[in-house]
Amino acid sequence: MTQRALACLLVALLLGAGSPAVGKDKEEGPVTLKCGDMTVVLAPEWAWNIKQLQYKDFSLLTDKVQMYSGAAVNIAGDEWAGSGFGDDKVGPQTLKIDRKRTPFKPGQTHTAKEEIIYGKRSKFGPYKLEMEIKIRSDEIEQTHEFKRSKSGRIEKLYAFMYPFSNEFNLFSAQAWGDPNDPNTKRFTGAFYGEDADLLKYNVKWFGIFCNERRTGVVCIYGAKHNIEEEGTVLLDKAEVREYHFRPKVMHEGRGEKLEFRLRMKLLKTKSVGAFTQAAAKLAGGHWDPQIE
Repeated sequence: MTQRALACLLVALLLGAGSPAVGKDKEEGPVTLKCGDMTVVLAPEWAWNIKQLQYKDFSLLTDKVQMYSGAAVNIAGDEWAGSGFGDDKVGPQTLKIDRKRTPFKPGQTHTAKEEIIYGKRSKFGPYKLEMEIKIRSDEIEQTHEFKRSKSGRIEKLYAFMYPFSNEFNLFSAQAWGDPNDPNTKRFTGAFYGEDADLLKYNVKWFGIFCNERRTGVVCIYGAKHNIEEEGTVLLDKAEVREYHFRPKVMHEGRGEKLEFRLRMKLLKTKSVGAFTQAAAKLAGGHWDPQIE
């Protein structure tokens, strides 16, 4: 399958997200989790994946298009499966509010002072997925653990996907390596609302920034992973800033285990330059403006 055909298929899959994964729960409403300035909405029709992230009054994910966030796998040919595409079988779910176990029930709102931890086990396609989301006042940390239970060829795995708001208009990223080395790749650029591939690389972190709100999201990976061709992908589109992370997978066999962690930290700064330097520091390095 060509890159163009794959991109068209992925968009069609995301925009066309089929029937609800959890039938009855759709009528019972989403679960809203609040901690400090952060609000997370989990959607039953997307198998309890994240439908909305809100920081104060800023909706970080788009509501202008019906696009899915979660994980997906491209099985050989044009066959797709995903956590939330309608074929996800959701197992046990857990919820902790400030370290206190709380029953998970559709339609409820929970508020914490320090931290919320949501956990879910599910199955889709050839994978069993164990997911955990930690929510704090100004950040979210998400872990995906995949275990392959079926054999057969797999083309691609999208371990994280988010449809970020088109209010974000600038981005920056830094590859793995010595930040003092001018050969360590760095990326900066802008979103213009035109169909374009802005980033396809194995980066340690990336950040997106809204100049009008002086607010940005820095996304930091927990460890360096084997990457096929694309790695972290940022796509510019009119209504959405589309992100997905594509690690390397075993194309045949079974028993594969993969674990990924993504930390998303909210920062308010006076400029995109200050945001980029703060983002690099959070990721354990620094951003020297003298290095081009």
